[in-house]
Amino acid sequence: MSDAPLSWSALEAVHEHFRRKAFALVEDGQELAPQLFAVRANPRGEILQMKPFPADIMRRAFADDLGKRAFALMLRDLTNDTTFRAANLRLLGFTPNVYVQIAEAWFVMRDAEDGKLIEASLPVSAQADRRECVFIALHLTGRSVVVRHEIVDKPRRHALRGAFPADNADLAASRGLFAMQDPTRGKREKRDG
Repeated sequence: MSDAPLSWSALEAVHEHFRRKAFALVEDGQELAPQLFAVRANPRGEILQMKPFPADIMRRAFADDLGKRAFALMLRDLTNDTTFRAANLRLLGFTPNVYVQIAEAWFVMRDAEDGKLIEASLPVSAQADRRECVFIALHLTGRSVVVRHEIVDKPRRHALRGAFPADNADLAASRGLFAMQDPTRGKREKRDG
């Protein structure tokens, strides 16, 4: 990761760049496959350099639980300054100051007060009250900022703009489960079910 951390407003601008692109795909009826981008942005959040991770790596990462765990470890290593700084520069040709992950995802939300429990034995994609969203995560050293934009099908398929969290938001207090997978796996059954 680069030396100067991005301000909260710069992170919001980076998020907005990717949100617009993701929404356009959803509204055009295209699938939003899991993607990860190494990004170098300026202090205003304008994208200076960007490189996507290869699609085959992302497909493998979301093919099963083992791939998802390996992906999480990779993200941890990528955002660790001491381990991957030189490798990032050598492999990418630049040092990113944020990694941006976007995907369509299932989510299930529960309020602590509603008394319902998320059925832990079922994957999120099998939960009766699952919903679909555009999931955008900005991964930084020691922190990730996650924004969920719900996708609705009526009157036409589109995403609803979710709120970018406040700078002091306690992201650990977010209640929900997410499940991401390659959209070619089980996509049709979820829309029908």
